[in-house]
Amino acid sequence: MGGRKKILVVEEDIVTRLSIAQTLIRDGFCVSYAEDGISALEQVKKTKPDLIICSLMAPKIDAQELQKAVHELLRAKHTPIVYLTEESLLGLGHVDAEGGRIEYLTKPFTRDQLVMTVQKTLSRKPLKPH
Repeated sequence: MGGRKKILVVEEDIVTRLSIAQTLIRDGFCVSYAEDGISALEQVKKTKPDLIICSLMAPKIDAQELQKAVHELLRAKHTPIVYLTEESLLGLGHVDAEGGRIEYLTKPFTRDQLVMTVQKTLSRKPLKPH
């Protein structure tokens, strides 16, 4: 499996979206981004990302609907998702769900926390298809 890992960033706030993208590009990832769930699905079709970083409150299509749609689009590929959330989700670090593993990253987060979460998520073995 050669080449740089592809990451899709879905975040409505342009400053946050570009900050995440710049951080990941500096760390050697290939990054695309979208401001809402509809645009994200278009990017998924085009780029077939290895990982999606998505605001839990993404506009137009919420995060759970986006996860289901991504699973349908990429049937053979279980794409992990890192949800960006404003508050701690009672200590949940990750959840295994149909369509892939889900991680959570609480805002605000540091550059190191972002990169560590991305690397940790990408290094995990994919879940077996059902």
